[in-house]
Amino acid sequence: MDQGVAGVWAAGVAGLTGAAGVALGAGLAGKSARFQVIDQGMLERARRLEEHRREIYTGFHDHLTAAIQALDAFESGVQEGKDCQAEERLVSSTLSTALASTITVRTCGPEAVTEAAHTACIAVKDAAEAVRAMRHRPDQDQTYDRWQQERLRVSISHGLFADAFRVTVNGFD
Repeated sequence: MDQGVAGVWAAGVAGLTGAAGVALGAGLAGKSARFQVIDQGMLERARRLEEHRREIYTGFHDHLTAAIQALDAFESGVQEGKDCQAEERLVSSTLSTALASTITVRTCGPEAVTEAAHTACIAVKDAAEAVRAMRHRPDQDQTYDRWQQERLRVSISHGLFADAFRVTVNGFD
């Protein structure tokens, strides 16, 4: 084989090798781009879920806080000897709204959050029952003691929900 033919063969082999290398490189770059798009999509989905959870949890927290404020106003009115029918209706209304929003919390939250939300609503309900008992039997110390215990339970369960909310949305910090 003379040098000219060998040069042509060498150029042909080099060209094929270069083309194969380019094709392989393009294929790998395309695959890498697809993985990057998939990863970015997963991150965007996780971010939207976090935003959705934050909205749902904040909404429930607002409803729960309104129920607790109504409960405290009801208790203050009973302590002052007022009729308190409007305050009692407000407690029932705000508590119903908070309980209804636990269904939404349940759709997007882990069990710890949904359980904390439900427990907080039950604590408010039980505390409202203690205030009703206090209104009907104002002279009995045990009704006031029950109110204090139930109100403490409300504070604790409210804090547990807030902690579960924070950990679920923000992570462990």
